[in-house]
Amino acid sequence: MLALGLSGAGAPWGLLVLVFMPVMTFGNGFLLPLSTSAGVTSFRETAGSASGLMGAVQLLGASLGIYVTSRLPAGDLAALGWFVTGAAGVGALAFALLLRAANRGGTPR
Repeated sequence: MLALGLSGAGAPWGLLVLVFMPVMTFGNGFLLPLSTSAGVTSFRETAGSASGLMGAVQLLGASLGIYVTSRLPAGDLAALGWFVTGAAGVGALAFALLLRAANRGGTPR
């Protein structure tokens, strides 16, 4: 998406987004339930609360993403591509930091 926006491609190439979106949605359909179940198994006594907190954090992240995306210029693929790239970078950084913290703390209960 970022490459399409930076290249200044018009309408025909912008339709490639429709090809990649189902792939991303399919991947999320597999990854989100697995990550939720992995997170809940660490807290067996409070599994309901842990699941609710994970859902709330997911909705908070989605609402922040929608707010930022709604402020982008209309029809600008480059801005949307930079946003997606930045969100992926923040996610990768958070994963690395949380994994590092988990490895220092030992194994979960």
